[in-house]
Amino acid sequence: MRTLPVFVGLALVSILSTFLFAADSTSPSYQVINEGEEVSVQIVDRPEPREPSIALASPLDRVTRDTPITVLMQLYRESYKPEDQARLLEATAGRRPRSLADLQALMGLFMKEDQNARATAETSLRRIDAERERGFAPFFLNLLENEDPVVRLFGLIGVDRLRPEQALPSLLKTARTPFQLEKPALNTAPRPANEWLFQYQTLDVLASWQGEKVFDIVNERVKESPDVAKVASTWYWKAALPRLLRWSRSKKREDQTRALAGWHANPPIEAIKSTREALWDVLDTERYPVDIRHQAALKLGLAADDSDLDRLLELRSKMPSGETRVLYDAALFASRSERAVPILVEYVQSHPDASARAGALTQLSAMVSPERYRELLRLMADSDPDAENRSRAQRTLELSR
Repeated sequence: MRTLPVFVGLALVSILSTFLFAADSTSPSYQVINEGEEVSVQIVDRPEPREPSIALASPLDRVTRDTPITVLMQLYRESYKPEDQARLLEATAGRRPRSLADLQALMGLFMKEDQNARATAETSLRRIDAERERGFAPFFLNLLENEDPVVRLFGLIGVDRLRPEQALPSLLKTARTPFQLEKPALNTAPRPANEWLFQYQTLDVLASWQGEKVFDIVNERVKESPDVAKVASTWYWKAALPRLLRWSRSKKREDQTRALAGWHANPPIEAIKSTREALWDVLDTERYPVDIRHQAALKLGLAADDSDLDRLLELRSKMPSGETRVLYDAALFASRSERAVPILVEYVQSHPDASARAGALTQLSAMVSPERYRELLRLMADSDPDAENRSRAQRTLELSR
């Protein structure tokens, strides 16, 4: 399940539930009662009062490696400096929720109209230990029944981590429901946009969890929303490829949309390996649009073995220039093979396109030794025809000292 780009504009809808939790053995136990629009917190067991602490200059001064999420979120709410808020979000993303109080705090963060905040909440949720924290399942199951799709999206992340069997009836009901929108547009109201997103992500979770059992359901939803072709291609790559190829050759707008969605999927490498010859056929056949051939080249490169690399290098050597040679290069670069390094260096030194030179240098940073990378940085900083490339390379050199 990918990061959820929740649409803005929705207020938090209260969760009709009651939770009892404690932060640690020395903290009071709290009962959180959430009914309608009124939320109350009752202290069930109060420890001995402590002396008030002296206010510190920065909320970060109170953060240690063991600071719980609830405290981080309190400091985040109290902070007014963007740099402090950013560091508190970073600290939160690195922590695993350990209590229902942590989950409540993360849900409050997820409901904010701030993509960084939402991404932080999701990253933390995905650290949940599925074996040690199965007791969180009722919390997430309850959220799936909420009327607010944003709340359900939060619950879906937790369900995806814990995978309780009790969630399947609700998820299957959502998956079997026809889409009301083909895809949200910029002017789509937040509520229907988020309903679409929740249904899309539900299909993705079910496909990854239930596999072939929901294959027909996913294919039925592809007819209504072309973007679901990405779900089908991610989890059923080999079975989905023949239809993806038909869409790729079609002149119909909706088929072309499905084709692009399907090609942008990221299926498991083993699944791609089983279709290498079909990918070769797309790459070498001009009846497919060049953007489709490019996507096939990238996937072929990811799954390439030595024989594929031999073939790519041989075909490239016979083609001094042109569109197809660029596609062979794309496959070689996607392979991350050492055999692609000389071609990437050639790009840095002499490719006519400035962005291609910069991109090649970026990829080389992870493929050559630090010393060799600095040599290439100096080359670009000293002699690249593009001023922005020279400036960027010079800044990188200075930062790497």
